[in-house]
Amino acid sequence: MMKRLTALLLALLLALSLCACKPEGDYGFSEPEWMTDAPPESETQQTDVPTPSVPEPTVEEYITGIISAEYTEPKNVILIIGDGMGINDLVIAEKYSDGLYDFGLVMNKITNKGLVTTGALDNAVTDSAASGTALSTGTKTNLGYIGKAADGTDLEVLAEFARKSNKKIGIVTDDELFGATPASFVTHNISRYNYGELAMGMLNFAPEVMIGSSYDNYFNNLTEEGKTALNEKYAIAQSLADFETVSTDSTANGKYFAGFNGGCTTGVSEHLAISAKTALSLLENENGFFLMIEGCGTDVFGHSNTIDGKKSGVLNLDKTVEAVLAFMQSHPDTLLIITSDHETGGVSLPEEGKEPDASVFTATTHTAAEVRVFAVGKGSEYFSDKTVDNTEIATFIKNALTEKTAETE
Repeated sequence: MMKRLTALLLALLLALSLCACKPEGDYGFSEPEWMTDAPPESETQQTDVPTPSVPEPTVEEYITGIISAEYTEPKNVILIIGDGMGINDLVIAEKYSDGLYDFGLVMNKITNKGLVTTGALDNAVTDSAASGTALSTGTKTNLGYIGKAADGTDLEVLAEFARKSNKKIGIVTDDELFGATPASFVTHNISRYNYGELAMGMLNFAPEVMIGSSYDNYFNNLTEEGKTALNEKYAIAQSLADFETVSTDSTANGKYFAGFNGGCTTGVSEHLAISAKTALSLLENENGFFLMIEGCGTDVFGHSNTIDGKKSGVLNLDKTVEAVLAFMQSHPDTLLIITSDHETGGVSLPEEGKEPDASVFTATTHTAAEVRVFAVGKGSEYFSDKTVDNTEIATFIKNALTEKTAETE
């Protein structure tokens, strides 16, 4: 009996000693092999030496990369016009507004930039009709003339020139479509104030894309036959909701018209940039296109001496430039030129330390001041650090398109 009791006590003591040696939480089960065996070398590399992450480029680096990229002979040409946008407008918008980016204006990142003289044939101070015609045809003309020489004969506007090469045509503005600047690129008239004739002239030419501020104003300036033709030729958007749902499949005969009641506002808006993106998606094709984009805020608010409107006009145009550059990233056969038809308001810079207000304006009219030109694309160094006349911009575009046409024939 004593032997059996002794054996039982020894077994109990052994069990207690084994339990005391186990770490807390270990209940005596063996660890699985995947926990105890050394991992394969490939797994060690994946877990112990992680692949370094590639930092996302900043917006500034992204923009700089597009601007400095290699470009081919242009198949597409985009001309952006800041109506009434002077050199000091750019300075004030960059320095005295919250802006879009910390680095300043996208436009000012463009290295190929120079100055442009803007005078009309019959006056040192131009208007949008004479300057628009010069930018569109390469020929000086009189105040008020649309696509016509001083003797009243028709000049070949850029839309007509580009269509000879089977290129699509786009006209985009946040002002009236039959305004002097957009009309100068599509039609001909002895007076910029013949709105009905200008609206009909544009409709008869029928650009593939027309986007402007007011459907009602355009429609009501057409003849009865013109109203019928507009509905037959174009897919039409009369509201922002219609506009945002547009696709190439929804266009009638490949043509699209959009108009929204309203126009330039004192606030920063994405409207012009969205319009540009939509136009680019509709115009893209194997033969290329010519697209004119006009921003009206820098002119409208120059006349009214509204500095917030001036600044917003620059920023709205700058956002549009960014949208176009994004397109150019995957379309290196595109030429982009940004300029102004004239300066409006005689804007001066405010005194150091003071915010700009109405005192920066010295006029409510256009002035003879030189304006900026920026260019990106093949051959755009032509404009770098030099002064050109506005007629030279049209000549440059025509030569660029002619060289591309000759190359493909």
